[in-house]
Amino acid sequence: MSDTTYEIAVKYVKRGMFSERCAKVGWAAAREYSVQCDGKELPKWEDASEWDRKEAIHAAEFWMKNYQNKDVPDSALHDYWVNHQIHNGWEYSVIDDPENKKSSRLKPFIMLDEQVVMMTRIFRVVVETCNFYAGHHRNFQ
Repeated sequence: MSDTTYEIAVKYVKRGMFSERCAKVGWAAAREYSVQCDGKELPKWEDASEWDRKEAIHAAEFWMKNYQNKDVPDSALHDYWVNHQIHNGWEYSVIDDPENKKSSRLKPFIMLDEQVVMMTRIFRVVVETCNFYAGHHRNFQ
């Protein structure tokens, strides 16, 4: 028996909400790492800009889609993001300015500072772990 349109919509909304929850947990883990470093500290999820939260949710969705493919390097999401941003008129700048489409992270992954690379890896592992448990434990979501 196939799902009704309503059931499909409910699944989609739940999945979207789950993506946000995974992003929030991944953000918290990456933030905790940033607190321990001397570098730039991430704000709490509630204090992060809407743009940052949307980017984190998109990142979570990317890793949730690709979590079984261990051949996908940590740089894959960043490379995709850079191409997407450039296509949409973004430019590199030393200072982040989302309103004017400028980002200090608009450069090759290998040129990012070690703290950003490590936060990316931490975020990925946490999201993949959330996704794994959601697939194996129905009550996890």
